[in-house]
This record gives sequence, C-alpha cells and structure tokens, in this order.
Amino acid sequence: MSYKTHKSPNLLIFKFFNLLNGFLAAGLIWTFFIKDAEWQTNIALFFLGCVAIAGIYGAISATKRIFFVQPLPAILAIIAVLLK
Repeated sequence: MSYKTHKSPNLLIFKFFNLLNGFLAAGLIWTFFIKDAEWQTNIALFFLGCVAIAGIYGAISATKRIFFVQPLPAILAIIAVLLK
C-alpha cells in the first residue's frame, strides 16, 4: 500500500463502491439487450438482488440513511420485475 492509501483509506473505499456500482449498472443495462424474456428477468433479478444486498449491508454497517437510497429502490424494482 502506498502512503496515499494509508493517509486516506476512505478514498479507497469510495473507489471500490464506484467500481461496484458501475458493474451493477452495466449488468442492469445488459438486460435491455437480452431477447429471451425469462433470461432477461433472471439477470435483472440477480443484479437488483446484488444492489439490495450491498445496500442493506451498507445500511447496517455505515448509516441507516443508505437504506432509502440504494436497497429500497432495488427492492421496489424487484417487485416490479416480478409483477410484470
């Protein structure tokens, strides 16, 4: 680890979360290009589940406010996908 990492560990955490959110967004965007409806639903549910789990973990470990920003919309989207 470099001196910069030791000096600002929060910067490393924020970079990780940005990378994670980028992968999750890419996965959800990918679902728009899947032709098979069942496969599209399964992939969407997987990535929305990842968002929900990551957000719940963040709400438990960091601040409760995170719940309303990340997992709650993901849970609502999961319900919407299941109801379609």
